[in-house]
Amino acid sequence: MDIRQEVIKQLDGLYPDIPIYGESVPQGFEEPSFFVKVLDGSRAQQLDRRYIHEVSIDIHYFATSNKAAEKMANNLYEQMEVLEAIKIKGKNMKHEVSDRVLHFFIDYKVHLMKDAKQYPKMNRLEEHVYGK
Repeated sequence: MDIRQEVIKQLDGLYPDIPIYGESVPQGFEEPSFFVKVLDGSRAQQLDRRYIHEVSIDIHYFATSNKAAEKMANNLYEQMEVLEAIKIKGKNMKHEVSDRVLHFFIDYKVHLMKDAKQYPKMNRLEEHVYGK
């Protein structure tokens, strides 16, 4: 599951007119625009096939002014709390604005279940009974 892609999809649905970059920010990009970066991730095994996958995301918003960046931060607190497509809730939301660039930090935690190993099924069973 790629949580970064889900964040990008949700931002695209909310702000279709603002470009969103996921790998790198190209030279000469125009403001406003988003850049979504994974800060760190982890996956810990719980019981048997159950895992917890945690991802910390930094949504950069390149604004035209610090005031516009602060306004976007207030919007993102409401709109990014739940990733609607996969129904997971973000936590530890915080933001900072520096030189017209908003950094909006949010963590997502997903519970995963790996598929069980498939073993070949028995084709036929023949039974022979010998008795008196």
